[in-house]
Formats: sequence, C-alpha cells, structure tokens
Amino acid sequence: MWGEKMHVKEKDYQFLKPIGAWFTMLIPIVIGYYTNNFDIQSLGVLGAFSFHIFQIDKSVIYNLEMVALHGIALVIAFYAGINSSYNVWIIPFVILIFAFILHLVTSIYDIPRPKYFFVMVFYIIGTNFKTDSWIEALNLSKYLLVGIFSALLMAFLVCLVRGFPNYKKGQNRFKLRLAECYRCTIQDEPRTILRAIHFSEILFISAYLSILLKSEHGYWILISSAAVLSGENVMRIKERSFDRILGSVVGAILGSILLRVPMSILGKTIVLSVLFALVIYFSKKNYMIANFFATPQAYMLTSLTAKFQYHDLGRYRLVDTVVGSLIALILVAIMEYGLAVAERKKQ
Repeated sequence: MWGEKMHVKEKDYQFLKPIGAWFTMLIPIVIGYYTNNFDIQSLGVLGAFSFHIFQIDKSVIYNLEMVALHGIALVIAFYAGINSSYNVWIIPFVILIFAFILHLVTSIYDIPRPKYFFVMVFYIIGTNFKTDSWIEALNLSKYLLVGIFSALLMAFLVCLVRGFPNYKKGQNRFKLRLAECYRCTIQDEPRTILRAIHFSEILFISAYLSILLKSEHGYWILISSAAVLSGENVMRIKERSFDRILGSVVGAILGSILLRVPMSILGKTIVLSVLFALVIYFSKKNYMIANFFATPQAYMLTSLTAKFQYHDLGRYRLVDTVVGSLIALILVAIMEYGLAVAERKKQ
C-alpha cells in the first residue's frame, strides 16, 4: 500500500513544466527585489499560479489562451475577494455562485486541471486583505499581472523549446459554439448540472462553517474542501482526502522547520519558487507527495502577506485540513448515494 502511495508516475515525465514554473515565479521575485517593491514580490508571485494550467501535450495557442484566461479569472476572483472582506457573511453566497458557474464552465468547455480550484483559492486569499476603497483593491490586484505575464512568457518559451505546433484542430472547445458544447456535456451527461449544484453547496457549507468557527485561519477548511472535490467521484475523493491529510501532516513538519530558519524576504520568495516547482512536478504524478510541498508553500506564502505565529498556523492548518476534507468526503458520499437510489428507482 505504502509503496503504491509513494510511487511516482514516470511514464509521462516532463521536466520542462516544473522548470518553467520555477522561472515563472522567479521573474516577479527578481523584479520586486531590484525595484524594492514588496507588493510585486508578495502579490506578483500569486499571479505566477496561472502557469498551473499549462499542458505539456497541447499547442502553443491553446496554452497561451488557457494561461491568459486562467490569469484573468484569478485577478477577478482576487479583486472580488477583497471587496467581499467588508462583510464576511456574504462570502459563502459569493462562493456558492462562483462555484456553480465555474463548475459548469469548466465542464462545458473541458478546462483542464486545476480547473477552477485556484480561482476559488484566490477569492479566499482576497478576503484576507482589507482596503479603504475599491480603487485601492484594484491597485493591489494589478500586481498579479506581473506574475501572469511571467507565466505567459514561460509558457511560450516552453512551447518553443518543446517544438509544440502553433495550433491543433479540435483541441480547444472555445472554438465551438455554446450549443455544441452544451450538447457534448450537459445533454449527454445530465449529471453535470447536479454535480455543479452539489459541489457548490458543499463549498457553501464549508465557507459558512469556517466563518462560524471564527478560526484565525479557518479558510483552510474551504481550501481543503475545494482541493479534494477535484476528485469528482466518491472513491477518488476518498483517496484524495487521505492523501491530503497525510501529505499535510508531513508538509506541516517541513513547513515548521522552514519557518524556524531566519530568512529575508528574498530568501523566502526563492524558497517559495522552488516549492512551487516541486508542487507542479508532483501534482499529476503523486497527489500525496505534492502536498508534502504544497503545505510549506502555503506557510511561506502566508508569511509574506501576514504576521502569525508558526505554531498557531500549523495547528490551524492541520485541524482545518481534516475538517474540510471530511466535509467534502461525507457530503459527496451522501450525494452519490442519493443519485444511485434515484437511478435504481427509475429502473
């Protein structure tokens, strides 16, 4: 069992994507360092997460479109999160609407992983920023563009080095009419809407619970629920829940060690870029190992944008990860059971 858990799929090994990811995050770090602009260093690296959607087996046009659209969605979500921070009770309702729409859009247009996961994460991150006006929120959001342009540049360079074709026919559903996409998904698979409704309800419950608990880092409940929901069926979600919890335990130990090491802002951002590349590398190969690095990555990212005690963050992170994972697992199991009963009654 443990041998299978720790196994890394090497059949589709591609070293260029993690290297591209490292340079993607390194560019805003270097720009921020030499311009002495902390906002570029801390928020520019957030925009670099748009590179996550890069696909190693797709065309140049496809990858540039996906990275650009992903980046735009991240900026919108981050900006919406900042403006939602004035009234925390509207946050679950915004998440409910976002999750439903994004689940449908990613299903209809066949958006690759991580699909809408980071869009939800950026909305949650945005809710932790307090500004005096919408203009100030807009000014903060613009720094993400540095990382997004960095992601577009590295996506193009990786495609160039790999010799990707400029375009592959039939590879991008955005070229199809909405009616054709509807027929390919919702009409052929009517469970798509039901899943969108159920998944958005689960994230709503997770968001509401994180507010009711009044935990300083309660947003990890929502992030964990969103992460394990990407399994999209009960057995896969069960596996991802276990992997995420175990990976977070190991990652919390590594993260606590890293936070004990005295580091400058530049040092933290360089470590963050290395962790980002490792997460990219393992995300499709071994989800549990990816969480070994995703958790300390989250610690380092939080240390750049907020003041906290590392032992408090570790405790909140572990507890909220378990709670969020279990919420998703239990509610999805109930959903799958209900759908199975409905199918049997039809027969």
